[in-house]
Amino acid sequence: MEEPAFADLLSRLMDYRGLSPGSLSRLVRLSEGRPGAGLDNVAPDSLRLRALAPVLGMHAADLFLAAGLAVPDDLCPLDAKAMGRVDKLAEAALGLRASQRSRLLARARSLGQEERTAAPPEDLAHRQYQPGVGALLVGMLRVRNLDPFATVHILAPMTGRYVASSVISRIGLGKGVLTPEWLADFGAVLGMSAGLLAAVTGLEVADVPRDPAVVDAADLIWEARRLVVDQVRYLIEVAKLME
Repeated sequence: MEEPAFADLLSRLMDYRGLSPGSLSRLVRLSEGRPGAGLDNVAPDSLRLRALAPVLGMHAADLFLAAGLAVPDDLCPLDAKAMGRVDKLAEAALGLRASQRSRLLARARSLGQEERTAAPPEDLAHRQYQPGVGALLVGMLRVRNLDPFATVHILAPMTGRYVASSVISRIGLGKGVLTPEWLADFGAVLGMSAGLLAAVTGLEVADVPRDPAVVDAADLIWEARRLVVDQVRYLIEVAKLME
């Protein structure tokens, strides 16, 4: 399946958010014609995407991927070494009470962001795979510092879906079957509602109720993308002390 043109993507997201071109223009403080240019299939620029993302209820990195563009370095995960710990942090959070999860997320947000010491990873989906919905999904996982191996380790506790990492890779290559239920599981890890993910992918997504712990774990995964491995290890120890 080919990635939708940006005009189609933007139209679906506007419908999902209940926005008209005029209201979108006002909300992002751009001239009346600039978001409309996107609707005319003009390639979006970086400044426009960064302004559009919060209005459309998306993370900017996800919108870059959905638009078929490379994710800017400052929006990529900070430390590839933390990748093997993010799933463990999320899994630890799943076993906590709501008040404990809230404190853990607050602690994660309070940690200062360190300087990048290495280039962003080269295996983001937009570089590794042919354009398509599968590549988009895998790319959104990668901007959360989750490769296929880490993804399968967190899919099971978050959604109850047990698969091999090769299944995630095949989806990235456009060879996997993306059922509405499968997409809902991706949405749980990505922290995206069924409606938003349907707007982004153009596919039907099952609207499955989510445990609040799963929602909080997805928020923690997102927050951890800006942390280095030692900070993630620290948060895991904090979570263990809360148990």
